[in-house]
Amino acid sequence: MVAFVNKKRLPTSVRSTRRERLIQQQSVWIGLIVALVVIILWWGGLFTGARLRLNDLVFVASPASDTIRIIAIDDASFERYGRSLTDWSRSVFANVVTWLSDAGARVVTFDVLFVEESDDDETLAAAMRAARNSDSRLRTVLPMVGVQRGDIGNINQQVQYQETIRPPRLLFDEADALGYINAYPDADNTIRRQLSLVDAENNTALSLALATYIAYLRVPSSAIDQVVTTGDKTVTIASSRTLQTDAFGLWMPNYFYSAEETSDLFPTDSLRAVLAGEIDAALYQDKIVFVGVMNSTALTDLYIVPTASSGRLTAGVELHANAVETLVQNNALSEQSQWAQVVIVLILAVGCSVIYGQVRWYWVFPVAILFIAGWVIIALVTFSVSRVVVDVFDALLALSIPAVVVLLAHFAREASARRANEFLLHSVVDVSQQRMAMDKVLPTIADDLRRLMPDSAGVIWLSDDDNKVQSVAHRWESTQASSVDETIARRAFASARLIHEHPQIAVPIVWQAHVLAVFSVTSATSKRVRAATLAMLQSLAEEIAPSLENARLYEALTRQKTLIEQSSEIKTQMIRMASHDLNNPLTNILVTAQLLLENDDTVLIDAKVRQSLERMQRSSEQMRQIIQDILSLERVRGAVVFKSAFDFGELVREVTAQEESDAEAKSQIVDIMIDDDLPPTFGDRQLLRQAVSNLIGNAVKYTPVGGSINITVRADIDRLCLEVEDTGYGIPEKDQRSIFREFFRAKSGAAPSIPGTGLGLSLVKAVAQAHGGRVWFRSMEGEGSTFFMEVPSQST
Repeated sequence: MVAFVNKKRLPTSVRSTRRERLIQQQSVWIGLIVALVVIILWWGGLFTGARLRLNDLVFVASPASDTIRIIAIDDASFERYGRSLTDWSRSVFANVVTWLSDAGARVVTFDVLFVEESDDDETLAAAMRAARNSDSRLRTVLPMVGVQRGDIGNINQQVQYQETIRPPRLLFDEADALGYINAYPDADNTIRRQLSLVDAENNTALSLALATYIAYLRVPSSAIDQVVTTGDKTVTIASSRTLQTDAFGLWMPNYFYSAEETSDLFPTDSLRAVLAGEIDAALYQDKIVFVGVMNSTALTDLYIVPTASSGRLTAGVELHANAVETLVQNNALSEQSQWAQVVIVLILAVGCSVIYGQVRWYWVFPVAILFIAGWVIIALVTFSVSRVVVDVFDALLALSIPAVVVLLAHFAREASARRANEFLLHSVVDVSQQRMAMDKVLPTIADDLRRLMPDSAGVIWLSDDDNKVQSVAHRWESTQASSVDETIARRAFASARLIHEHPQIAVPIVWQAHVLAVFSVTSATSKRVRAATLAMLQSLAEEIAPSLENARLYEALTRQKTLIEQSSEIKTQMIRMASHDLNNPLTNILVTAQLLLENDDTVLIDAKVRQSLERMQRSSEQMRQIIQDILSLERVRGAVVFKSAFDFGELVREVTAQEESDAEAKSQIVDIMIDDDLPPTFGDRQLLRQAVSNLIGNAVKYTPVGGSINITVRADIDRLCLEVEDTGYGIPEKDQRSIFREFFRAKSGAAPSIPGTGLGLSLVKAVAQAHGGRVWFRSMEGEGSTFFMEVPSQST
């Protein structure tokens, strides 16, 4: 500990400067480590969903130009022309093309797949051909869908499709341009990127948005190769629109809001209203027009976009409209480079760590919040000015994690200083908390000694009742210090005083004039131990003495308890062995008696011999019942209970049927009543059967000739209750307190003549308690007894 190291104290200014330098170095390392962790998380693609969603904070929709309008195939249109697009006549779309041509529209793009051939294909093709040759020179763009096979992306930065779903040949040949409408959501299922070029069956094709924009420029299909060029992760259109793409040719369009006061992102009219002549055709003069499903309850082509903070999902036709609007306004988005991201994370993490290390701990979080807010503002401004999507998530990690780590480091330094000041108090408390376990007390004392005297070797000796060294209870070694001499420990035992003969120290632990132990320590330093350290050792010995005495007493009690559990395990084993050894010869006697009595020649057996055999049989049966009861009691006490679910009512019926012959022999009336729909019980069926048999058997035995026995089983909330009522001899009041004691039999007038072991009721009680139940009774001598046993039902 710093408080006990024998060094000259430095001036306050020097110590302060060193502390500040140490904090600065620590802050730099914290920043570097945090930066490395953040970069690894980013490079490994962890928390991709959270990163994408947080980066959406910088997305701010821009105002749309007056270039694009949408004709929506909405609920009103479906109501007018059919509930499914496959049911629509393509003459409907031909009418749309004709209407737009007459209105002077520039391009019409269908976000509707024309897959199957139709009888009306010629009508639509003719309309497209007439529109192209009209004064408006309307261009028609049709969609295609690529069927992806294998990996996406290749050296040409293009998504690859090996199969394509195209319009029928008649429409395919007549269209001015065709484009792929496939969408690629990010890991969080949000659409942030659009296709550019597509490798379709080894030919280069365009996305629907690029095809629409090129048709808007009046570029013929044959000149697309000259208009669209690729570079290193870039696609350039007509030398004026350059898109930054990823390895798969995907680029990031901007997102827009309509300048008109409508709920849609772009000016939108219903297809039904357009064909009904309810819309001003002048609104479509020189416009790019998208035709697709929107504002329909049956629409499934809906997507999440970064600007959909209100929860509104965007239709597929709107996605393509946003992409074309981005090309028209020439404000496509780009992402900061990977190297820029690494540098930003490194600068933010290291710089903020150094700043956090210089301010008071209670200013760390406020400063961090200011930095986070500042970075969000920078990201928003960067997006608004240069259309660059700045990484927010990793930057926030680089700003916030150092704040937490610096605070933890500060608290660690404060905790270390506090531990140094509270060493003695903690040492005493630690030992006292282990007062009942000697194997924990001694290592705790050794740890305290090692903290007081680093790199020391030591031994803790325990004494016997004569204050002599008994044994080495605990030892610790050190490569820096020599071993401890036993002589100095013996002298400390004899004198009950601290002995210091450098480099060895022996300190007795004394309680009520009795030396409980001595700890001997060998110092690892050549310098003499300071007086303050010796005083600390003496104080430590005095404070821990009560706890050590408690541990000694507890250890003695534990040994005594162990021995008792062993004057008990031996008894149990002897009972089991005796019972088992008696059972085999007793069974032989019983079987022999039964064979002799059942032999056909028994008529030749003398009457006295017959009586002796019958008495031997009854005695053997009684002895076997005693053994069975003893073994059952030991099984219950040993927690050997095999539980399963069974019908308790059925068990009671079986036992009652077994006792019927004895009851009939005494002309007794046995009445049994069991509730319907009893829940099953969960227990040891064999033990419970024996307990029930004892209760019913006792009722039969202790009820005179002509008496009655009522047996009832009922359910009571979470328990099953067995009630056995008899009109027997009853139990004298003086014996009722001991009725469940082992080998006890009540002293009623008829009891001596009734065979029994005195273990039956004690077994019933043990079985009931082993199942979480109970047993009790009420009885009046000369009138009879009623015994009750409760066991939990399975529902409990």
